[in-house]
Amino acid sequence: MNVETKIIELIFRSDNLEDYNIDASADIMSINIFEDLGYDSIQFVELIISIEKSFMIEIDDDMLDMSLFSTVQDIVKSIKEMVGNGEEVENG
Repeated sequence: MNVETKIIELIFRSDNLEDYNIDASADIMSINIFEDLGYDSIQFVELIISIEKSFMIEIDDDMLDMSLFSTVQDIVKSIKEMVGNGEEVENG
C-alpha cells in the first residue's frame, strides 16, 4: 500500500465520503481535515498517533502544528518526507 492510500485510509477510517457530505468527485488531496471533515484537536492527535503507529515513525512535537497538517496533501507530503519518500508501506 502506498503512503497516500494509507493516509487517506487513516483519515477517513474506512468511512464513506457521503458521511462527510463530500462530493465523490472532490479532490480528496485538497480536503481540509478541520474545515471539511470537522476534525477537532482530539481527533487530530488520534490521527497523528495512528500515523505514527502505521508508519513506525515519531512525529516531532515541533511539527504538530495543525496548520502544517491541515489538508490531506499536507499530511501525505510530510509523511513521505519522514519515511524517506518511500512509496510502499506495510498494511496494518
